Amino acid sequence: PLLPDNISFLLAYHYEMQELLMISQNAVKNGVDAHLQLIYEKKITKERYYRCLADHLGVAYKKENDIGNIEYHDEKGLIHSLRVKPKLFSRATTGQFQIITTPQNDEIIHLKQHLAKFKTLHQNVAFATPETLRSVFLKKIDQSLLTHASQGLRRALPTYSAYRVTSISLFFLVIGLILTNLALSFFPSSWFFISTSLIFIILFFGAILIRFIAALTLESNKKRLKNWPYPEARNLPIYSILVALYDEAEGVEALFEALDSLKWPKAKLDIKIILEEDDGKTIEAVQKIISHYPQMDMLIVPEGKPRTKPRALNYGLTLARGSFVTIYDAEDRPHPNQLIAAYSRFETGTNKTACIQAPLLIDNAKQNWLTAMFSLEYNGLFDGLIPFLARWNFPVLLGGTSNHFKTDILRAIGAWDPYNVTEDADLGIRLKRLGYYVDVIDEPTYEEAPSKVGIWLKQRTRWFKGWMQTLLVHTRFPHQMADQLGLKGFISFHFIATSLVVSALGYPFFLIMALLHIIPIYNFESNKIFALLALCLLLFSYITYIILTYYALKYRNIKQLFHYSFTFPLYWFLLSFAAWRALLQLMIDPHKWEKTPHGEKTRQKAPWEKSNYS
Repeated sequence: PLLPDNISFLLAYHYEMQELLMISQNAVKNGVDAHLQLIYEKKITKERYYRCLADHLGVAYKKENDIGNIEYHDEKGLIHSLRVKPKLFSRATTGQFQIITTPQNDEIIHLKQHLAKFKTLHQNVAFATPETLRSVFLKKIDQSLLTHASQGLRRALPTYSAYRVTSISLFFLVIGLILTNLALSFFPSSWFFISTSLIFIILFFGAILIRFIAALTLESNKKRLKNWPYPEARNLPIYSILVALYDEAEGVEALFEALDSLKWPKAKLDIKIILEEDDGKTIEAVQKIISHYPQMDMLIVPEGKPRTKPRALNYGLTLARGSFVTIYDAEDRPHPNQLIAAYSRFETGTNKTACIQAPLLIDNAKQNWLTAMFSLEYNGLFDGLIPFLARWNFPVLLGGTSNHFKTDILRAIGAWDPYNVTEDADLGIRLKRLGYYVDVIDEPTYEEAPSKVGIWLKQRTRWFKGWMQTLLVHTRFPHQMADQLGLKGFISFHFIATSLVVSALGYPFFLIMALLHIIPIYNFESNKIFALLALCLLLFSYITYIILTYYALKYRNIKQLFHYSFTFPLYWFLLSFAAWRALLQLMIDPHKWEKTPHGEKTRQKAPWEKSNYS
């Protein structure tokens, strides 16, 4: 009588009363079923639990190969069944009809009563693990899920899809505008030069001014993120985590340890490790250790196009059980309190808050100049700029990982665009256009920066290409976008997104034009005012990035990297090269995903890994 029915029968299978009582108490504290608490505390495997339950009730236990043809599924819908209570009906080769299920709580009591009342019912009922039932279902519907993952946004909301965004004429248009403006700068009466120069100067000034204000208000933007309420475990919902891996076999063990350290009831975690069908090494690495982590399960995405991370995430999102969902990358080391902080931020925010962005920091910043500059970028962006944008409800280009979403809203707006190679940035703008807010928390995720120029260049090319896709998608119908964003949002969008692309493409030309008009040998007096404005703007940019870097590094107490900030002008030449490479690739192969390899040996421990952090 002291134990719930879903674990009391285990006394007959050599489990101690005291141990089961403690499990039952922990289950009440966490607000979960006792049998789930038992499984997630690793006191029993899922397979052994359902084998024992089947034996106790006198019904069959099924492995995947034992299940016959599926006749039909739960009346609430197949996907609902897969997420919540896996159940299927099958007919064996002998013609025998069976319901195969994973009974829980009251279902066990009712089933026990029915089995006692109807003696022949034992032949028509069988048990299996949730993973077994899902695997059987997926063999039937994986192509449908794959089509949804690849084409869902394109079919439901084609305006927001990057399936088609460019033509070859765009490449020549951009080059023509820049070169024409550069050439006409030597002709004082050119209205084209004057008008475009004014547009560029206003655009860049607005972009830098936003960063300047963000730097000066960094402390106040961060203060509002402190002292969030710590919720009771029993009130917490299921939280899904999606991790899309490809060619990451060596990092699997460290990743699993990092995910296992997250502070959230294990029985309320739904972690999907999403793998590509042809990635045998990573699949093998995951299979070796995943049985030690009952809160995690593995999804294999069938081959298909486009081969992108967002396609894999969409596939996993279909089966996610959580009220909230977040994504991590293979190299991520999230703060143990990050899920709780994000949940608390959702609970204290408005019902229009659809996404919470955690800051991304670099843990191999000291490796060389390139990783240091990468780290300075991240510190300025995630500790400086994004908290400012979120505070004032400006559009936010999300980071590629550690975004936390309300699952129902994410599904409703079409989830990730599989044809956009910076699906995160695109999603942030789409959320804003559809009336939702992005907020931030302060608990970071540490990740790894590329330490070699070749690797960095491929990654940054993909980012710039995705930002270009995002810009083209969201400016398809400017009037519609302006109506959705409002005047403040429309202007800030261009200060944030448009300036990001245009400044990277135009930086070398902008610098050359400004310098030519100051060097004494070139004396174009009538255009000197634009040259002086350009130089002042460049100087303002350098100073702003140095100030933003200073305050961001001070906030994280890593000021030893500050001297690298004086080399931003050099770093921007690298960014410009990546942007031009991205523009060319956008014309030739817009959906190509250049994979960034990970596995640096020089990564530093995160602060919570160095001590008994709590």
